[in-house]
Amino acid sequence: MELERWVEIANKYGLHARVATELVKVAQAYDSNITLTREGTEDAVDGKSILGLMSMGAETGARLLLRVAGADAEQAMEAVVEMFQRTFDE
Repeated sequence: MELERWVEIANKYGLHARVATELVKVAQAYDSNITLTREGTEDAVDGKSILGLMSMGAETGARLLLRVAGADAEQAMEAVVEMFQRTFDE
């Protein structure tokens, strides 16, 4: 199964090290492939890579296309989207 959804970074400091680490921990709990692509670019980064996520330079307000593919895609998508909606508890 493949799913995609736009998410927006709403926390104050964007996709910084702590947020990227939390996102990777959640992503690694699933077998599905998880990628994020910043709006206006075509470079997808692995949602299970801290360096990849931080290299996006995604600040507050940035929109990211979240793509999830695999047997547990629905659960993985729900978990990652929920993190964005909670603004990573910041």
